[in-house]
Amino acid sequence: MNRIHPALAPLAAAAKTLSARRDAAAGEALADALRGALVRSGEWLRAEHPATKVLAISFDDTDRTVLRVMAAGARGLVLKGSRGNPLVQALHHLEETGHYRTDHVEDCLRRNPDGLDPEERQRRKALEGLSERERQVVRTLLRPDEPTNECTALELGISKRTVD
Repeated sequence: MNRIHPALAPLAAAAKTLSARRDAAAGEALADALRGALVRSGEWLRAEHPATKVLAISFDDTDRTVLRVMAAGARGLVLKGSRGNPLVQALHHLEETGHYRTDHVEDCLRRNPDGLDPEERQRRKALEGLSERERQVVRTLLRPDEPTNECTALELGISKRTVD
């Protein structure tokens, strides 16, 4: 059996799902797994090799991706498909200054100083409006093992209707 870095396990699972199903949900699962693998790999790299300067490369230039890449410890982001040869320019700039930020990345960081994209910010605000018990139900439902509403109700000692 091939062993992979633990940070990449969700990516492998999502890729397996994508190869079995060719639909948008599977593609989104793969994209989420890629983002998660990037963050965990960046955290590991920062902890194990703090002097390493990470430069991320992506097709995705959404705020969510930019913020996660930078939070994971990347010193810059190069978009695939950019005109010219931005990778060489980015590598030189990274070596000289320690970072590489395009205008797009700078704008994204300015728009989101808290490091959250608008969707994450909205989600956090909604969670803040819940009681501690409601947050406990949400946390249980969102666990990786994806318990059913019935299992969640049983585990938390509440009725299934409350969970629904």
